[in-house]
Amino acid sequence: MGLRNEIWKRYYKEGFREFFRIATGFERPYPFQLDVAEKILTMSKGVLLLKAETGSGKTEAVVIPSLYKGTICIIVEPYRAIIEDLEERILKYLQNLSERFDIPYRLG
Repeated sequence: MGLRNEIWKRYYKEGFREFFRIATGFERPYPFQLDVAEKILTMSKGVLLLKAETGSGKTEAVVIPSLYKGTICIIVEPYRAIIEDLEERILKYLQNLSERFDIPYRLG
């Protein structure tokens, strides 16, 4: 895991920060979001369970690194209203990235 973390620190961290800014419109990720991103971007396989308070940025902490890496991200939520809110936010992130990088997007 040491080499993966070193590669993250040297090459991907700044690129991820810019990707995060473009996707979300936020100037920079919170420190815990960078920690989660590092875990996601340096994992070769596995499951990550994230628990944090409402409004803390959990969605961005897992969705944006998954988009950056091109991996599958499964989010489980108990209420339909939360899922609909997530869908709307993720669509906006995909639109922002599509406009910036001139690539099509889809949500399946």
